[in-house]
Formats: sequence, C-alpha cells, structure tokens
Amino acid sequence: MSLVQMSLSAALMIVAIIILRALTIERFPKKTFLVLWWIALLRLLIPFSIPSVMSFYSWFDPNLPAVVEQSSAMESTFEPVLDDSSETMENSTQFEMAPIPDTDIEYVKVKPSKSFSEIFFDALPAIWGIGIGVIAAFFGINYWKGVREFRMSLPVENEFVDEWLPSHQLRRNITIRQYDCIHTPLTYGIFRPVILLPKESLEQSPSTLNFILTHEWVHIRRFDCVTKILLTAALCIHWMNPLVWVMYLLFNRDIELSCNETVLHLLGRNRRSDYALALINMEEQKGGFASFASGFGRNAIEERIRAIMKMKKASLITILAAVVVVACVSILFATSAKNNPIDTELPSSESETVSDKILTNDDQMKQEVSVKTSENNISPAERFAALEKYGVKFVPSETDSTKGDLYYNGELVKFFADPNPNGDFSFYSETEGSNLSLYITYHNDGTMDKLNTTTEDIIRLYPEEPLLVNECEDLQEYFDSFGPHRFIFRPSADDSNKGNLYLDNGELVSTFYDYREPDIFQFHSQDADNKLSLVYDGNSCWELNLPIQPTSLFSFKNEGVVYDREKLIWTFHGKTIRWFIDGDFAFSVHPDGEIGVRATYQDNVRQSVEELTVEEAEKIAYHLLKPDSFTPPVKEASQVKDINSQRIYYAPEGTEVTCAVSGKVMYVGTQNSSGYCVKISDQKGIIWTYSHLKEISVKYGQNVSVGDKIGTVGHSGSATDFYLGLDAVSNEEMLDISQLLAE
Repeated sequence: MSLVQMSLSAALMIVAIIILRALTIERFPKKTFLVLWWIALLRLLIPFSIPSVMSFYSWFDPNLPAVVEQSSAMESTFEPVLDDSSETMENSTQFEMAPIPDTDIEYVKVKPSKSFSEIFFDALPAIWGIGIGVIAAFFGINYWKGVREFRMSLPVENEFVDEWLPSHQLRRNITIRQYDCIHTPLTYGIFRPVILLPKESLEQSPSTLNFILTHEWVHIRRFDCVTKILLTAALCIHWMNPLVWVMYLLFNRDIELSCNETVLHLLGRNRRSDYALALINMEEQKGGFASFASGFGRNAIEERIRAIMKMKKASLITILAAVVVVACVSILFATSAKNNPIDTELPSSESETVSDKILTNDDQMKQEVSVKTSENNISPAERFAALEKYGVKFVPSETDSTKGDLYYNGELVKFFADPNPNGDFSFYSETEGSNLSLYITYHNDGTMDKLNTTTEDIIRLYPEEPLLVNECEDLQEYFDSFGPHRFIFRPSADDSNKGNLYLDNGELVSTFYDYREPDIFQFHSQDADNKLSLVYDGNSCWELNLPIQPTSLFSFKNEGVVYDREKLIWTFHGKTIRWFIDGDFAFSVHPDGEIGVRATYQDNVRQSVEELTVEEAEKIAYHLLKPDSFTPPVKEASQVKDINSQRIYYAPEGTEVTCAVSGKVMYVGTQNSSGYCVKISDQKGIIWTYSHLKEISVKYGQNVSVGDKIGTVGHSGSATDFYLGLDAVSNEEMLDISQLLAE
C-alpha cells in the first residue's frame, strides 16, 4: 500500500470520526473516541490493511483507494528531421523510430518545455521530504530543550505527596519533582516517568493536589506519552494532509477528556464541581508548549469543563452502542476492498493459457474438452461451483466427470471462456443445439468485471487492438494499450521514453519488437540484465529466443533493400525477397518472393549483401534452422506421415508425447483446428506446435528438454483419428518439416 493510499484511506476515516464525535461526544464514553483515533493512527502508520467485503471501498470500484502513482515523465513529440548521414541503424536506441527506407527522413525526439504543474509534481517528493524534516526538527528540538530544562527541577518535599506516591506506584518507578519555571503540572518520560509540578501546585489544598497528581498518574498508566510520540510521527509523515492536523488536535483533546473521565471514575463523580474548579485554576496559570508531555491544564478548557459537568455513569445500552459504532467504523473505513468473490474463489489452471485475442468456436473442437495438468487437476465442477450464485450450473457426464453440459439461467451454454489472469480456462458442452456462449471479463487490476453472454461465433476477450507507437504521446500510453495482465512499464525520471519494461510477473524484458509496421519499433530496457526478448506481430506476443537477434531490414537500405509501401513487400534491387540470410540467422520474408538475399560478416563487420536464387537461399536457411538434436515425440507410433508440411504420428489414444526439440513453452491451451496444443520455442527461434492432444503435462513458461513429457495423444480439434500433429513455424511461416529434418 502506497503512502498516498494510506493517507487518503485514513482521511476518510478521520472525517467519519469527526462527524461521529460532533454528534455523540456527550453521549458515549470518552474512551470510545480514543479507540477510534488509535485505529485511524494505525491506518496512517501501517502500510497494509485487512480486506473486507463490508469495507466502504467495496461499494465502489475495487481499486479505491487505488495506489496513486504520479508519473513525472513528460510528454514527447516526434518531428521529421533531415539526415544527411548514411549511417545504418544497427545500434538501436532506447526509443527507436526507424527511417522510411527510400528517404533521408528519420524521427527524433523533441522535448517540450515543462509546464508549471509538471515542475511542481517533479519537486513534490523533495517538498514532502523537507516538510518532514522541518516538522520533525520542530518537535524534536522542542522536546530536547524541555528535557534539558526539566533536569534542573528539584525533588518535592511535601507531606501529602510523600503519602500519595507509595499508594500509586506502577511497575515503572514514578518520580515527582518541582520546577519553578512552569505554571501547570505535566508528565514526561516513558520508562522512567516524571510528574513535574510548579511551585504553585504544592501550595494547593490536599484535595486539589490529589486531583492534579491523579490526573498525571492516569496519563502515565495509559502510556499517553507513547501515544503522543506516534501521533507526532504520523503528523510528520502525512503533514501535507490537512485532516491529519485536525486529527492531531482532536486526538490530544480527547486524551485529556478521557483522562478527566478516568480521574472522576477513580475519585468519585460527586466531586465533578471541585475537579472543574481545579481545572479552571490550572488553565489560568497555563504556560507554553511542551512536546510529548501530558499536562493537567490543556486546550479546549470550555469543552473539558462541559464534559466534566455532564458526565454520568454510562448505561449498558450506551456501552454496547459505542462498541457497535467502533466496530462499524473500523470495518467500513479501516479495511480495504476485497476482490470479487469470483476472482478469489474460482480455481485457475496453471497450464491453460488462452493467448489469442480472439477465440473462435470451432464445432469440431467439442470432441475433446478435458484438459488435465500434471500439477493442478481441477475439475470443471470445482471451477463452476464458484459461479453457481450467478446462475451457472454444470451437469457432469455420467461416464466422465470432466465432460458434461453447462447451463446459464436454465439455458444450455455452447462455449465458456474465462481469461483469468491466474490461468485461462475454456469449456464446451457435450450437447449440441445451442448458440449461446458465456465469458468473463476482468478489470485492469485483475478483479472480475462481469459475466457476458453472446450468440456470436467469435468471442472477443480483448476487444481493443494495441495502439501503434506513433499514435501515443509516450511509451506509458503505448504499453498500457496492450491491456491488462500484459506489461508494466516504468519510465525513467528524466525521460518518459526510457525506462524498464516488465512482464506482469515482474520479469524484466530486455528487448521488445513491434512487427505490425514496416518501421519495426524496438525498445530496450535500461537495466536489461537478461536476454528475454518479446515480439508482437499483430496477433500475439511471443518470446524471441535466438542466439543472434535479427537486425531490422531497414539497416540494409544502403545495400539496396527497400520496402515497397504500395505492394507491402521487401525488395532487393526491385526484386521481391523470399528468404533473408543475415549471417547465421535465417528467416522468411515473403512466401511469393523471387530471390534470396544473404549478408556475410567477418569479425562482426558486414562484408557484403548478395542475391541468391530461392533454391540456394532455402537450402541455406533450412540448414541454419535445422535443430541440433531431434527426437521423435511419439516413440510407439504405428505410422508416420508428412502431410502439407506437417508430420503426423498415429498412435493409440493416451500414448505419451515427449519433447522433440528442447526449448521454452510459449503457449498451452486450445487454438482453432489444432485442438489442445502446446507450442515450444527452440534456440533458433522455431515454434514447434504439438497438436490434437488429449492431456497436457506442461505449463506456460516452462523450460523443457528432449524426452520430457508434454502430454498424450488425442483427437481434439479437427483431428479425424488418434494422432499427434507436429509442425514448425519460422517468422510466422510454416516450414516443410520433412525438408527441415532431412539428413
């Protein structure tokens, strides 16, 4: 919980206490308000809270009070500037806008001057820190001067005091001293408390002196000095909140009111008049300010005298009402909003991930709906149990509890999708004939928004396309446009277009590529200490796991590589490029290209860029992309066929499927005609897809080696028999697996 959130939530509670105090100060016991002030004080000092469905904040947006993070990053604009240099773009910048290939225009950042509000927010942390130092110094110096001055006090020699002190000892040794430079009694010290009396107090009658000493003794017994120290600490930290100043004044006032109430409880309520007169007498002699000291004569004398004279024994009903009020105020304002029950109670699968932005309802996918994981076998019945209160009912099959039919308000549901941030889940009903689909949407903080129904064949779980970088004012807006549970961007303090990019699990992203435009956008995190690179291709975001990162084709513009904006193709001296070989890295550029292009290097320095035939380039590309080690994923296959660039392994249902090429799991879930599938990225950037599975034994982000179990053979998706489909994709183009794996 942030400091601002702590201050705002406590402010609402302070307002509630002030209103309650004004209405009931003469009705409730004064300890009631001490308890309430203490709860507000803890809200200011403790950086966490207990969530409650009955919290005041649960009535509104679950984010309230949200963590407020004011970014001091300034906006940036981009203007074209003529560039006469022929320097290539091999070394990308933190915020790179690659130049248009056939012009000498490139984009650079132009920083606008800062507005007053931006300058103010930039200076706000410094102002806040200075304020803390000034206020803390004021209280600290005042206390230090007081203690140093009080050391000049003398022991009290008074017969009544000598008789009173032995009968009022605590575990801490109390000392009573006399000091002529003060005019009202006070107490200070925690472990060795001291009651300090002015000379005039010792001249009072025994009855008045008893009032004074008992009053100070109550302060010591209740550790009011500790309370004042913590209250002062809260004031120093939250000095910019005016309600905290109001709390400081009223809390001190209620400490005295409660102390008066306790004194009369000890000495008798029939002595209210004498006690009030003693209070007036002390107020007339009141002296200066003493930090962290509790005194007999204090502020708001009128309120204190009125409270004394109206004091009466609290009835049982009054005490119970006070307890109820304290409990209600505490639950309403001292707790935080609790997440939606569905968000917290609905089980989630760690292995299923619906990464596609659009999920299509393929009728053939209904053949298999049971996805099992090796670590978290949660049945559909358990998942849908949390949704029963919203009209969702699951009727399992008599033969298989993982299959069955789903109903919403009595109507059969064809398809259900839950893109839960903690693990996506989807389900098809066995019974046909319904066109109703049900899906859940979530707020940006991961809490559930609502259940949605549709009769469309397409469910758009993430309906908005991320913005292009040149459509955004800064990188914060750009990465935020990717939607919830994707990225966290932290700009640097001096430039909003520099900083660090993180995944929602906190992992730092080294490099990010956006391939949607020919001007490939690249972002590099400032503190990158790993090799995690991500690519967004307009459909999904995937990890680029390569030993050599691809260089933008724009860096070859001086060698004749040009992007044709009208035909949307890359050309080399006017010819469409099919394959591009960049050193030891190969990728497909256009499936209908007529030539290949190869760039050669020596000692990391580019030597030449030459044209190749498609056949020559393809031969080199397949050689470079061929995995160093490959093991058939199905050891007991009854038949193996290569069909349409895909390799099919026929085997009985439930046969074990193992990893053929080591890599990292990039996708787990259902995807169109592939059914239940797993995608693994190898060290050369090839995405290996294992399709038509029955069971899945890996999870997203898991590193797998050759021979590790991935799942079992099934016939999900468009499969017409029990078999595993294996295909390889490079740069979004399916490779001919028979040629790729040829000896």
